[in-house]
Amino acid sequence: MLIILKPEASPEAIEQIRHTLQQIAYNVQQLNDHPPIIFQANADGLPVDTRALEGNPAVERILTEQPPYKLVGRSFKSEDTTISLGEVTIGGAEPVLIAGPCAVESEAQIMETARLVHSRGIRLFRGGAFKPRTSPYSFRGLKEEGLKLLQKVRQEFGLYVVTEVLDAADVEQVAEYADI
Repeated sequence: MLIILKPEASPEAIEQIRHTLQQIAYNVQQLNDHPPIIFQANADGLPVDTRALEGNPAVERILTEQPPYKLVGRSFKSEDTTISLGEVTIGGAEPVLIAGPCAVESEAQIMETARLVHSRGIRLFRGGAFKPRTSPYSFRGLKEEGLKLLQKVRQEFGLYVVTEVLDAADVEQVAEYADI
């Protein structure tokens, strides 16, 4: 359940609602620090009795039916989410294409693909340096060597680099090379 407060809710009203929620739900989280304040509350799958909140002047609305994508849906955040990379804005008015191979396999493959992507006016280049596989004998990606090839694509063609991180231990290393 999401409880969305009115933008003008006072700090005292916010605390009173938090206290009420903690009494009627097992898990209460404040999802943001700016108006409108939004709380998420659940009772381990059981319905939460919202009668204690109904009619509260600080409550704008209570959403009891939630889609699985509630934190990115319009009911949670009405404004567009955008990511800016130089002159490219993802989520803006213009569609943005991201293109490239599934896996970075060799310098020749990655550079030829980048040349083609760049020639089509696409500004974001994706390629996987780390590949999940069920068999330990399958190609698992070039890892840092693949990241370096993606960096070469950025330098030679001016493309922004998009790749994935499969293990939290690789986040810092990937962040050195990738834009997204």
